[in-house]
Amino acid sequence: MRTIEATLLEDFGSLDRSLIRRGLLSERGISEVLDGPGDHSLTIEYDPTIIVGEKLLEVLCRYSLCSEVVAPPPEFEGRERWLEALRDGRHVLIRPIRPSDVARNAEFIEKLSPPSKHYLFLGGVAQLSQAALRRLCDPDHAREMVYIALGLDRATGETREQVGVCRYAGADPVKGAEISVAVADAWQHQGLGKMLLGHLIDYARAHGVGRLYSIDAIGNDRMRKLARDVGFTEYPDRDDIHQVIYSLDVPSTSGRS
Repeated sequence: MRTIEATLLEDFGSLDRSLIRRGLLSERGISEVLDGPGDHSLTIEYDPTIIVGEKLLEVLCRYSLCSEVVAPPPEFEGRERWLEALRDGRHVLIRPIRPSDVARNAEFIEKLSPPSKHYLFLGGVAQLSQAALRRLCDPDHAREMVYIALGLDRATGETREQVGVCRYAGADPVKGAEISVAVADAWQHQGLGKMLLGHLIDYARAHGVGRLYSIDAIGNDRMRKLARDVGFTEYPDRDDIHQVIYSLDVPSTSGRS
C-alpha cells in the first residue's frame, strides 16, 4: 500500500469532507482516508497495483483534490502538522495548539486519571483555571511552544478528542525551557509521548532553545522511561528529595546562540 497527501480545492473549506471521504472509500483500491497534515488536506492510502498511473489523478480530480499539498504560511514555518501511526495502528494528528482549543484541552485534562494529573502538576493542582487554560492555548512563541495530539476516528478519518499534549515554557538563554508531557490514559504505551516530545525537541533546536528540562516526581516511572528513551540525563533535585530533574542539551541549527 502507498499513501498520498491531497489538497482540497475550490477555496479549501467549501467542500464537504464527509462526502469526499465516503466517495473515496467507495473507489476500488482505496483502503483509508484520514485528515492530512495540512489544514486543507487528506491522506489517502491506496493499492498501487489497482490504482495505476493516471488512474490516481482521475480519482483525485473527481473529488476536487490536488496531489500538491500547499505549504503552510510563513508564520507557521517550523510548526507544521504531522499525521502519525501509533504502535497499535491508531493514528493521531499532531499540531500546534490554538486559542480555539481551550474547551478541548480542558476536557483532556479533566479525563486524565488521578495519577496522570498528579504527575502532570506534581501534585499541586487538580485542574487549570480558565485563565490558565487560555494562556496555555495561546503561547508566546518567543518563549513557549505547545503541541497537541488529536485522535483520528478509524471509520471516518476525522479528528476527534485531544489525546496528548507536550509543551515547553519559560525559554531562557541560560537555563533553557521547562517541558511537560501528558498522554490520555487510553493512548499510553503506544509511543505517542515520544512522538510529541520529538517534535518539540526539533522545534526547540530550530529556534535556539539550548536546553530542555523537566522536574518530576521521583516515582513517575513513565516519565523516567520517556526521558531515557529520548536521551535526557537524570539527576536528583537538590531542593526536594522527592523529585528528579531530567535535562537535555539541544544544539541549535538556527544560527542563534
